[in-house]
Amino acid sequence: MATEKMEKRVISSQEAPDWPEPIAAAVEWQGLVFASGELGVDPETMRPVGPSVGDQTRQALANLSATLRAAGSSLSHVLKVNAYLNDPDDYDEFNRVFGEEFPELPPARTTVGVHLLGEYAVEIDVVAYVPRDARPGS
Repeated sequence: MATEKMEKRVISSQEAPDWPEPIAAAVEWQGLVFASGELGVDPETMRPVGPSVGDQTRQALANLSATLRAAGSSLSHVLKVNAYLNDPDDYDEFNRVFGEEFPELPPARTTVGVHLLGEYAVEIDVVAYVPRDARPGS
């Protein structure tokens, strides 16, 4: 039985927040990028960009975009999104901003209400793919 060498690649970006926890910003494996949850925080100050879920959603997606770029991917290559809203009443505003960022061919998505710590209104994680021509060694 042949064994396949499975290599995973840890991804990080200087343009996205660097959290002190023992987690990777993302992991790429066989052309798929699994990005950890991102909050709507400014990467320089590590503070929420504002109180609104719209502002924080835009920033969380900008942070994810930076991490995906470092992996050779982008928001246009996102397949699946998990979104966690601190206040379920923010759903309509979140959905409006999400639609602006994914105007065509939106990814699959799960959105749930959870209790986030502090001033965080939203956390978003994604699974994306790296186009074949952008993969290391291609």
